[in-house]
Amino acid sequence: MSVSVDQNNLIFWGTNTGVSTYSIPNDNWSVISSSQPAGLPASAGKYSTGDPKTGEMYKLAVAQTGTPIFISYNTITNTTKTLSLPSDLTTRELRYYSMVWSTQRNSVLLFGGYFNTTNVNNATGLVNPSFYEYNPTTDIWTDL
Repeated sequence: MSVSVDQNNLIFWGTNTGVSTYSIPNDNWSVISSSQPAGLPASAGKYSTGDPKTGEMYKLAVAQTGTPIFISYNTITNTTKTLSLPSDLTTRELRYYSMVWSTQRNSVLLFGGYFNTTNVNNATGLVNPSFYEYNPTTDIWTDL
């Protein structure tokens, strides 16, 4: 979810449903795109975040091959682009994660990992946790 540049709409990038907006002042929904933006697999991840100043949204998705990809979607031009990912995020599992846009830092903050749940009653907690910051201006990830 992201907030529109004019601060009047919430923008939702659905898993299989495309992109929709909710108008806060008009209390109604509209569809920006009824299909996934180009380049995003239908089985993509659930979480997105965005920069309310530019209308750019960011999504970490997992391709059908199991390979994670990081994609931006410009809500104004309706275009997507594949962005870089830290090498360790492309080679290890990241099942549970959360992303948020930091207005103060002008960046995406990503936290996640996976749970060792071979025995649900004896889960050992988050395995290989990751905490990263993505700077869209430089296309650089920093391990926090």
